[in-house]
Amino acid sequence: MIRVFVLLIVISVNANAVTIADGKQQASDLVSGSQSFTPGDSVDLTDAVPGYTTSSPPQTQYDDGNMFDAATLEAADNEAAQFIKDSHDKRPDFDIDPDTSPIFTKSQAIIDNPQAVIDNLVGRYGDCNQQGGDPLFNDDIRTCDEYIDISQQTCSVGRVIEVDTDYKYKCSSKRNYSTHTCDRTLSLTCQAEGNCASGGIVLDSIATDMAWAYSGNILTIGTIANNYWQGSCSVFERTTRFTIHNLDKIKKFVLQRVGYDDYMLIKLNGQVIFNGPFGGDRLEMVHIGGGRYVKTSDISFNVCELSRSWTNSLNIDLIPYLVQGSNELTIKVEVTGSGEGWLQIDSEQSCCSTWVENWTDNCGAYK
Repeated sequence: MIRVFVLLIVISVNANAVTIADGKQQASDLVSGSQSFTPGDSVDLTDAVPGYTTSSPPQTQYDDGNMFDAATLEAADNEAAQFIKDSHDKRPDFDIDPDTSPIFTKSQAIIDNPQAVIDNLVGRYGDCNQQGGDPLFNDDIRTCDEYIDISQQTCSVGRVIEVDTDYKYKCSSKRNYSTHTCDRTLSLTCQAEGNCASGGIVLDSIATDMAWAYSGNILTIGTIANNYWQGSCSVFERTTRFTIHNLDKIKKFVLQRVGYDDYMLIKLNGQVIFNGPFGGDRLEMVHIGGGRYVKTSDISFNVCELSRSWTNSLNIDLIPYLVQGSNELTIKVEVTGSGEGWLQIDSEQSCCSTWVENWTDNCGAYK
């Protein structure tokens, strides 16, 4: 049995002081009036514990999963919570512009002209007086004189030549030669325009892991034939790099024809320009339910084997995708069984066919 003892010691000093015996008697009375209970006894805790209500208050139901939602519901009707929320929502906003705000402009003015701040300080270094010790500054004034030595120079003529007017004199003079540089400048003017030989493509720059040919303004990349690749849901990726000269003079650069079996994706400088035969923005192999499929977009999935070869005549303008200098063309072909992949580009560039020469000669004064 657990007995609860309450010991109260009261010490007071007044005119009518109590005795030690009186204090002992008061403590004994408090002990005899205390309640006792044994664990397991039925005790009304609302009477025994001040402020006690229940052993399962609502707060015992909270955990890290529902505590935030419960707090949100309580805050909706809580005056203090609403006051904090209103203070946050209605507090004023201040825009501080680094170009106009005095916080920045005044500090920048000090950085730009620190002397102006120094001039506002009380006192100057010139007002300071040395208090003892050796002089900090010694004035050392030195003078010197510089004179120009003026002297008179004289010479004597050792020989005098007389010229007789009746005598014929002869003299010889040496011809002097000098070298001058002048320029003759050639400027060319186009009189008639035609097509360039390679349509703006620098043929020597073509680097590819496929066969290629250029003839009659047509650039062919890949071999026009059937079934030279074999695979099962296999992707063959090839890259061709080439240089474009004078991009601003290209009149035509068109993807004209393609041939493939089963799927083909073409990119120019990273941009998708063709995806056949179903369109889309990609060409990927994916596994679904134990099988392999071709994915051409987020929602488009198809079987690998289409059992046919495709040849498409196109008219896709590629000029917006070209850049001056190096360009990269990427081809991806999916093949199941046997297949192939090739393309043709029609290119034309404006070039001058007849030139007129104009010479500017600055050498006329020396002729």
